[in-house]
Order: sequence, then structure tokens, then C-alpha cells
Amino acid sequence: MSEHETTATSTAINFLEALMHGGRVVEAQVDAALGQVGLSSPKWFVLRRLVEAAGSMSLGVAAERLASARSNVTQ
Repeated sequence: MSEHETTATSTAINFLEALMHGGRVVEAQVDAALGQVGLSSPKWFVLRRLVEAAGSMSLGVAAERLASARSNVTQ
């Protein structure tokens, strides 16, 4: 591997690590904001799907839209 390729690889890795760190920071802020109103990320996603469905949907449809097992939707 040339010096240029090594530098480019190192830069790319540093960039990806910075993105992942930024994602964790944003996720923590969102979780804190949701927690202030008694919600969690999973509850938020379920509420979003219910709003999209005009307020009601079957358990099977909810599981499908959340890409989750039906038993996880009830938790």
C-alpha cells in the first residue's frame, strides 16, 4: 500500500468514526428529549406508524411496518 493510499484509508476511517460518534451524540439527545415526555425510541416509532395509519392497525400490520416480530410489538 502506498503512502497516499495509507493516508486516504486513515482519513476515511477517521471520518467514519466521527460520523458514528456524531450519531451516538444525536441519539442520546433524542432519547433525552423523548424521555421528558415519557417516550422511548421504540414507542416513538410505533406512534409514527399509528399516525400514518390514521390511528389504528392490526398487530400483524404493525409488526410488518416496524420490521419486528409480533411479540415485540406488544412490549
